[in-house]
Amino acid sequence: MVSEQVIWKVELLGQFRLQRDEQIWERFQTRKTEALFTYLALHPERRHPREVLCDLLWPETDRDSSRNRLSQAVGWLRPRLESEESLRGRVLLTDRQRVGIEITAIATDVSEFLEAVASAERTTDPTRRLERYKRAVGLYSGHLTPALEEEWVLSERQRLYEIFRRSLNRLLTLLEERQAMEEALTLARWAVSLDPLSEDVHGNVIRLLLKSGQFSAAQRHYQGLSELLTKHLDQKPYQDWTEFLKRNASPQPKATEQETTREVSVPVPLTRFFGRQEELARIEQMILQRETRLITLTGLGGTGKTRLAVELAHRLSGEYRGAVWFIPLADVSDANLIPAAIADGIKGEGARTAGAVRQIVTTLQDQPALLILDNLEHLAEGAVDPIRHLLERLPLLTIVVTSRQLLGVTGERELTVPPLMVPDTENAPRDALGFGAFPGVQLFLDRARAVRPNLSLTAENAPILSRLCSRLDGLPLAIELCAAWAQTLTPEEMLDHLNRRFDLLVSRRRDIPARHRTLRATLEYSYLLLPENLQRLFLELSVFRGGWTLDAALAVCGLKTDTPLALLKDITELRERSLVVASESKQAKDRAMRFRMLESVREFAAEQQTIADRARLMRRHFDFFRELTVGDGSGPDGSDPANTHRKLTEEQENLRAALAWAEEVGWQQEGLDLAVALTDFWEMQGDAVEGIHWIQRFFGSGKPPRDAYREARALLAMGQLRRATADYGNAKKALEEALLLFRKQQDHAGTAHALMILGTIANTLEENPQARTLLNEALHFARCHGDPSLVARVVSNLATVAMDECDWPIAWNLFEQILTYRRSEGNEKRLSSTLNNLGLVARYQGEYDRALSLLKEGLQLALRIADRPGIGISYLNLATVYRLVRQLEPAKQCLLESLRLTYTVDDRRAFAWCVKEAGHIACADGDFATGVSFLGTAEKLRGDLGISFKPADPMERERDLERARNAIGPDPVERYRNEGMRMNAAEVYHAARQKFCPVPEI
Repeated sequence: MVSEQVIWKVELLGQFRLQRDEQIWERFQTRKTEALFTYLALHPERRHPREVLCDLLWPETDRDSSRNRLSQAVGWLRPRLESEESLRGRVLLTDRQRVGIEITAIATDVSEFLEAVASAERTTDPTRRLERYKRAVGLYSGHLTPALEEEWVLSERQRLYEIFRRSLNRLLTLLEERQAMEEALTLARWAVSLDPLSEDVHGNVIRLLLKSGQFSAAQRHYQGLSELLTKHLDQKPYQDWTEFLKRNASPQPKATEQETTREVSVPVPLTRFFGRQEELARIEQMILQRETRLITLTGLGGTGKTRLAVELAHRLSGEYRGAVWFIPLADVSDANLIPAAIADGIKGEGARTAGAVRQIVTTLQDQPALLILDNLEHLAEGAVDPIRHLLERLPLLTIVVTSRQLLGVTGERELTVPPLMVPDTENAPRDALGFGAFPGVQLFLDRARAVRPNLSLTAENAPILSRLCSRLDGLPLAIELCAAWAQTLTPEEMLDHLNRRFDLLVSRRRDIPARHRTLRATLEYSYLLLPENLQRLFLELSVFRGGWTLDAALAVCGLKTDTPLALLKDITELRERSLVVASESKQAKDRAMRFRMLESVREFAAEQQTIADRARLMRRHFDFFRELTVGDGSGPDGSDPANTHRKLTEEQENLRAALAWAEEVGWQQEGLDLAVALTDFWEMQGDAVEGIHWIQRFFGSGKPPRDAYREARALLAMGQLRRATADYGNAKKALEEALLLFRKQQDHAGTAHALMILGTIANTLEENPQARTLLNEALHFARCHGDPSLVARVVSNLATVAMDECDWPIAWNLFEQILTYRRSEGNEKRLSSTLNNLGLVARYQGEYDRALSLLKEGLQLALRIADRPGIGISYLNLATVYRLVRQLEPAKQCLLESLRLTYTVDDRRAFAWCVKEAGHIACADGDFATGVSFLGTAEKLRGDLGISFKPADPMERERDLERARNAIGPDPVERYRNEGMRMNAAEVYHAARQKFCPVPEI
């Protein structure tokens, strides 16, 4: 028990870590400061002369300098160790001559380990002695402060390690006496991971394997030891185990009939299993319907292939009447030893005398059997012949392999084990129960509750956990490693620490293989299995964000490749090794294949790049995506804007990376050109704020653009995007500056664009005479330029002015003319907008069936091209028409979608209309209190933006307010209206979602 007086808990074994309550400290200012604290913590029983500490820590520095450094280190430590007034003088004890640490202020794992060893050695009772040695050995979580290499540290480290080895040997003896061989083997193997070049430690494993009857495994371990010592020390084992192994190779007594009763040789999991139901069902179908007899479960390390195979084995044990064996191969170093490992695993009759293959055939020839060969990737090439031979000799045998790559055996069927499903942050569930239905979130909660039992899923933390699991790529290993921090970090803090994910995702468990103890080790294991050419390509492909096409890879990484097919072959091999994911594009019209890396994999690969390699690759990356954007018709008058939008949507992360690179290296002009070319894309995506951000970064960098045309285009883009965010004042300022520049250059197209957008702003602000003047002038310049699409856009805005003035015949005729042109032009975004406007005109004239038909057609187009603002407005208008025809349920569903989209893309004008419609729907549903409150909020939002709700208002609002006064009285109406006026956008958004889609109790 740690005393209540203890202020700091200090971990020095396996890592350095300092903890007080929820405060965790893992880094010092310098290594010397860490060494000073370590020495003080190891010897807290006395104060140490400053001269002694100086000689210990800075032996090659003169006395004045070393004393000064010591004072600096102590000065750095004190405010951190004694961060509160109540702690002053309670941790560090210093005067002019000495420095020490208060012995009662700290508790170290070193002292706890030594006390546990002493307690075990004093105990005479065998049972208590066993338990106390278990505790002592369990407390040794690694070598003393691995980051420090001072001579005194090395000496102390060796002393503690020898104490650990002595305790471990005594514990192994006690376990052997009780025939607890599996537990003893686990501990012995863990000791090997701590000291892999110690022959004595390996000897424990060999001896225990022999004693437990695993002769082949003992042989393999000895062979691996011999290879290890030869490789790293250029020597053979000093103890010749060959004779010892031969002496233990004698046949074992024949088992009795009772002893030969078969048990399923599959590990029993100690934790719960989540998800994978589709994968399990598919594998069972392939096996039970005899579709294939060789299935390879592929996937990146840490995706849960082994756990899925174990679950499958238990589910099929009944079908195979217990003839199911799980054969771990991670420790097998030679593919020629695979049959021996299988023979050892099935423990068939004659295991010690017959050849391994003959023994397997003899044991399995008369029965259906299932073999799970786990972790075969490092033996893949040499495994082909033995596996094919077994399948040919045993027609009733089925083999399931887990591997990071395919084997390449005839008849092999691959089943890729993907990451676990996690919520899509773009389309998140509406309540905590929805989040909790995802296996990735379920796994996180289950593993986190192992260290923090009171952690629960709530409406507040569900989105955070969703983002966390998404950032972890849904990778089970990453989720488990992260969840283990729940005892000391909140989910929000975990998200922050994921900026350095490879430092966070580290396990302290000792019962898992070394390659899975850190996420970095898992990925490094896969990387090291690659040949040199694939290692190089793997690192180069990490330059892409969000994925890439073959064309992109050729342009950026394919300079050393002769043909596209040669590069495709290498990418395919990376996919077969589970480092790349391939899928058919869902965006671009040509449906090309698209490749990507999980973000954890990409970050690992990017870490391996040199600075020069990164610069070279990013330069090519930027050039490729600038050409794709600027040279692919992405402007407002491109030949196929919908397909361009789909392409750019897929490449959004690459575009952000290209812009960030241009800013990093000071490519102001090139970056500005790319940012401006993306204006229509950002507006269509609902990412106008991001577009403004990038244009400002380049346009406001202090270097003026090289020419007036570039400056005018940047100002036009800024005005267009600021209009999209309802920042009308700044939008007008930018557009008026752009207009002056376009006029000076006699640029008719630019002039028409600037005038048109200024006209739409005037229309929004109810300045219709000015709007008509600006739009008519824009129409003149559009016709001078000779662009029919631009002419149609200006006429469409003139039709909108007519609609706002309730001139329905003019509005209808103009929109109808534009509709004919848009259908022939093929611009789906503009066609969707025109259908939406015609639907509005029909709605205002009371032609609700026609309005619904037009609005639904416009919505389908907007959905097809992923025009998020357009989708939001279409759903809003549909909600209104459904309300007017008294179909309140579809009205509520449409409103919910519109609320979500307009709030997400920060379309404040459309969002204000949504809140107004929420008020009307609530009133139509008889909830006048909520309805009046929402109408009050809508009035506030409208006033803040300086817009009106014409032509719908004020008639609709006044009608519902009057109905409310009649139903609940004038005073409550005024009170609820005032309450709504005090709500902000975020509050009313959540209130509306709660109203129309209540969150169930959790």
